[in-house]
Amino acid sequence: MKVWIKVFFASVLFLHTCVGSADRFLDVESFLTVCTKRLNSSHYYEPQKYLNLEYYQADQIVTVYLRDRNGKPKEYKVYDPYHQLMNGQTFEPQDKAEGGTRSVGFYPVDGKRSLCFKQWPEAPNIEFATYELYKTLFPCDRAKMPIPASEVILMNGTFFSISQFMEGKNLETILEKTKKNSKYCEKYSFDLASFQRLALFCLLSNPEDCRPQNCLVQKMQNGQYKFILIDNERNFCKEIIKDSKEKIITRVHCSLFSFRELLTQQINKSILKRNMMKEIRNWEELCNSHSTYLSSLAKLAKDVDNKTELDLFKDRSPIQGLNKKLNKIKELFEEAEIDYFTQGRISLLDVFKETMPELAHIYLDSKDIIPRNSHPVQLALHRIKSIDAGRSGSVAPPSSYVPSRKWKENGKNLQRAENGSFYGEISELTGGKKMILVKAHYRNGTYVREHWRARKRS
Repeated sequence: MKVWIKVFFASVLFLHTCVGSADRFLDVESFLTVCTKRLNSSHYYEPQKYLNLEYYQADQIVTVYLRDRNGKPKEYKVYDPYHQLMNGQTFEPQDKAEGGTRSVGFYPVDGKRSLCFKQWPEAPNIEFATYELYKTLFPCDRAKMPIPASEVILMNGTFFSISQFMEGKNLETILEKTKKNSKYCEKYSFDLASFQRLALFCLLSNPEDCRPQNCLVQKMQNGQYKFILIDNERNFCKEIIKDSKEKIITRVHCSLFSFRELLTQQINKSILKRNMMKEIRNWEELCNSHSTYLSSLAKLAKDVDNKTELDLFKDRSPIQGLNKKLNKIKELFEEAEIDYFTQGRISLLDVFKETMPELAHIYLDSKDIIPRNSHPVQLALHRIKSIDAGRSGSVAPPSSYVPSRKWKENGKNLQRAENGSFYGEISELTGGKKMILVKAHYRNGTYVREHWRARKRS
């Protein structure tokens, strides 16, 4: 009799924890397939296969919100009996990433790693904006993008960023192996066109976290290699954040800027459209629309708790700087085209010096500590180690400190020219000749930066 009573109460308890429903459910595989297809294609994709469950336990269901066709959150129920996605509020991926400040898991589709899930992403709107800006500047098929597509979702009230899993060996690994065997890096020959597009993009987007660990190297069909940039939540940072007596502090760090030999190569004049203002405005509108979607998600989240920054471009100076840089690049191309000696030739080095002179000072003026005739990739890796390899968390690498070119004399700001002399309206202090501004130009095939010189006598 006692045994039957126990069985009866156990049955009642089981039925109490089970829920009957006519709702349709996705299994985990179908959910991951939907995420993968949405990221790999510009087309909207809806689930094709649903489950009809009569009974299930409440903790076997994960409530997910994805973006619908109109950019609004749409609810889906995922049947997850083995807690592959979530166990209540606990994120339990079987394939976890080591280290990092956020919980990251990898998920396969058709037996191959396809998705990266990051719990409480730091700034998902910035990652979205980064991808969309590259697509705006350099339109190409998603499969050829050097930046992973990403989307923001809710699972059981928790924010997640889902992105494409990108194949490749990170630059940090190559750097470490080259330290042990200097010839290891010699097999890496980088595709110039791919590098120039990505490096120019970095000059425009102000990356803070483009350190060796976040730069992947991937082999292309032509046998050469290209860079893939991951973890782009810290782009569009303020280039200069402090100007003290001795140094300027910058938050922009990018390992690609150390590949000096690639920066000196001529750019194809068609690399960018001459007038991108309309495209940039459309990009800003797209980003603002995504911000609206994130705000709607936040209302459905259980606890944002400042773990995820949802606002985009609180400080508009990086966007204003983007437009200024684009205009400056346009001017450089136009000036180069009318110069007899250059005949339209211009390099990323020229662009770097003109658009980000303070940062160029660090990346281009650093001395090489190995012979100049070493392999170009080996030279770049040594520069990365000395300039940017210290970038870890809140630790500032050497490239944070840019020697100031400003001094004060008699209470007035002056700037020092490349040869060490002061320039500006020096005549106010010295009583000397008036100075005139000479714009950047080419002289006998040599690029001459914008500078001041004494006005010719009349």
